[in-house]
Amino acid sequence: MERHSPLDPVKKGLSPNSRKISDLLMNAGVHFYCYQPGMLHAKLISIDRQVAVVGSANMDIRSFYLNFEIASFLYSPKDVKEVCTVMESMMENSRRITSDEITLKSSIRKFSEDLCRIFSPLL
Repeated sequence: MERHSPLDPVKKGLSPNSRKISDLLMNAGVHFYCYQPGMLHAKLISIDRQVAVVGSANMDIRSFYLNFEIASFLYSPKDVKEVCTVMESMMENSRRITSDEITLKSSIRKFSEDLCRIFSPLL
């Protein structure tokens, strides 16, 4: 599995809230990429190149209850292929995050990630 994220405003990679869960997911075999050109709000998901999801909805409990964003599920092979093509072109402008970037952190960074994790439903 691969996850793409924009760089945070200070250009250090994932935000503290994202980093905490990213550590767990990376240990499970997920690869993370930072999209270099800037911020993206749209979400593109491809599942086994059989189904695609396109939209702006964030995938967290808070967003499901509070936000009025939308996502479309695509099942047509032609539409799914188009989404995969867009995702592949985005990969050309992305940088893979290494496990060292996720695991090697200062005590202050670890504390800020743990604090963000507590408040993540509100962030």
